[in-house]
Amino acid sequence: MDKDKVKNYIPLAVLSFSVFYLANRMSYIYRHTFGENTLIQFVNSFENVRYIFGHLSVHLTDLLFGGVVLLFIFLLLEMKSSNRKTYRKGVEYGSASWGTAKDIKAFLPKKEKNKILLSQTEALMINEKPKDLKEQRNLNILVVGGTGSGKTRFVLKPNLMQMNSSYVVTDPKGNLIKETGQMFADNGYKIKVLNLVNMDESMHYNPMEYIKNESDILKFVDYLISNTSNPNMKGGDGNWRGLHRLP
Repeated sequence: MDKDKVKNYIPLAVLSFSVFYLANRMSYIYRHTFGENTLIQFVNSFENVRYIFGHLSVHLTDLLFGGVVLLFIFLLLEMKSSNRKTYRKGVEYGSASWGTAKDIKAFLPKKEKNKILLSQTEALMINEKPKDLKEQRNLNILVVGGTGSGKTRFVLKPNLMQMNSSYVVTDPKGNLIKETGQMFADNGYKIKVLNLVNMDESMHYNPMEYIKNESDILKFVDYLISNTSNPNMKGGDGNWRGLHRLP
């Protein structure tokens, strides 16, 4: 257990034992006080309160009385604590404030290269573990901005230029591969491009290289027909209904 937690429990343990001890001794004094009835015996027991300090009684009645008193006080304090209102004077309108360099310091990496850039001074570490796990953050980042707001220029490109990991980039305009491709190639990256608009600039896949037996041929033909046929056309296999066996 943490030493700080142990230090916090020590006062509570001392207080609990003190309450139990006093209740135990009061029960002991009450049992050894003479009285004609319960009320008189209770009043007379206060005359013997000078004997409150002594050995802890192991009599069942005294032990039970000490435990009941301790439980009652605990429940009373717990009920009072649960009904207590929390006041934050001076921060009724919120406690948010602008962050400083000290606030972001715990999230910055030791090596300058191992980070995701968020701004000129803010970043999040990658490929490193923080000293305290509660300082670890999710690295998913959402950037929202209109056309021309600088999402590519000021966020995407600077992070690509860090070259501290592998990247999968969706590039609808086709400009990023032209502007950053040579940089990656010069630094040992393997670049793979899938261009469905201009197939001359795209990598290709040849399924014929994976055909090993007749079963693979049947699977290939089945997949080819099912993925190139028009499902709305009736009376045949769409694009393939005009094919005939050659003589």
